[in-house]
Amino acid sequence: MNKNFTLLIKSLLILSIALISVSCTENVFYLLGEEEITLEVHSSYTEPGVYTKKEAPVSINSTLDVDKLGDYTITYTATFNKKEKSLTRVVHVVDTTAPQLTLIGSEQSILCPNHDYQEEGFTALDNYDGDLSPLVQITQVSNGLKYSVLDSSSNLAEITRLFTIEDTQSPVIKLIGYDHILLHQNADYYEFGASATDNCDDVSENIVVTHNINSAVLGTYTVTYTAKDQSGNTSSVTREVEVTDNIQTVVYLTFDDGPSYRTLEVLDILKEYGVKATFFVGKKSAEYEPIMLRAYQEGHTVALHAYSHTASTIYVSPEAFFANLYLVQDWVESVTGVKSYIYRFPGGSSNMSSSFNPGIMTTLTQMVVDEGFHYFDWNISSGDGNSKTTTAQMIYNVTINCRPGRNNVVLMHDSASHDESVAALRPILDYLKSIDAVILPITMETPQIHHHINN
Repeated sequence: MNKNFTLLIKSLLILSIALISVSCTENVFYLLGEEEITLEVHSSYTEPGVYTKKEAPVSINSTLDVDKLGDYTITYTATFNKKEKSLTRVVHVVDTTAPQLTLIGSEQSILCPNHDYQEEGFTALDNYDGDLSPLVQITQVSNGLKYSVLDSSSNLAEITRLFTIEDTQSPVIKLIGYDHILLHQNADYYEFGASATDNCDDVSENIVVTHNINSAVLGTYTVTYTAKDQSGNTSSVTREVEVTDNIQTVVYLTFDDGPSYRTLEVLDILKEYGVKATFFVGKKSAEYEPIMLRAYQEGHTVALHAYSHTASTIYVSPEAFFANLYLVQDWVESVTGVKSYIYRFPGGSSNMSSSFNPGIMTTLTQMVVDEGFHYFDWNISSGDGNSKTTTAQMIYNVTINCRPGRNNVVLMHDSASHDESVAALRPILDYLKSIDAVILPITMETPQIHHHINN
């Protein structure tokens, strides 16, 4: 009896264990992969999944956004024997990438002594926060500037711009006019001057001119131009002055009423002959601004003429006149970057087209001088202001009237209708070269040519 009871108990126990084992096996449900995953922002997420013994349907609930920082919970739910069971996984979307900090310009620069560095710029772009350039901090270090920026996840980017403090470049001196000129015996020597630029300092007023010219004695003399910057770098150039009994001719070619497409032809010819001229520009035209800029960049003088050329408009009063003058002055400055004070009155200072306003030219010629302008008339006219003047007549007018021993200011035009003027330019230049004339652009140092005032 006891033996049979014991066997029964053992059998029931074995059956219970088997049933429990089957039940547990049917309910196997666990995560594949880690319970917590760290993911770099903007990267792709690969779902590791879960395991179930009998491939029970699993629903996944997730708000994961790989493009937004945060902690996200993914919930996996399965049903076993009509009972739901859930598992969770946490995904941390993080940003561990520092911003991309880039310097504009060189990372290593030579800085002039006693000069502040002019910031060239920088950019700071972050993979999550976008443009962080306004947040860049600049601090001075012993050998340069350190740029640093933090993104919203405290990732730090740093870069240093290194400086070498030195100035080893000498000033650059350019002669105004030719490097060899003729001076008539016993004539006064006129100094054409030179310009000087330096990579670090303003040396424009530091040019020292030395010579021992004696115009009473024939021979060749040397004029030396020397400039020194604040670091002691020195440079010099020389000009030869030949005292001769042959009288020298100095010519200033001037062109009114441009710029136009004709000005391009004039510039090409002047470049071909290696000479500089003066352009008295008129009414504003954006189309021709590149031509004006070219003239300036090639060493010609861009001077002021008339925003309006209508006498009844500009000579009605001093206020109207200066309004017209300042319009063209502002325009020239906006194109060339230089404020010009070299001026030519429409019609010249001797014009009578202003006679409807008695005395206006007497008043204006004094007022422009008081305002710091240098005005230039002319003592040679090509005659191209008259549409009936031929090319041959223009050439004759200029060549017959060029006189040695004086400053010859030639009036020509480069507006669109003056094709005859362009055709005359080469023969005129050929003649001037043949007599060794010095051809110069007008500057503020050029002796002014004024007409007699008739009104």
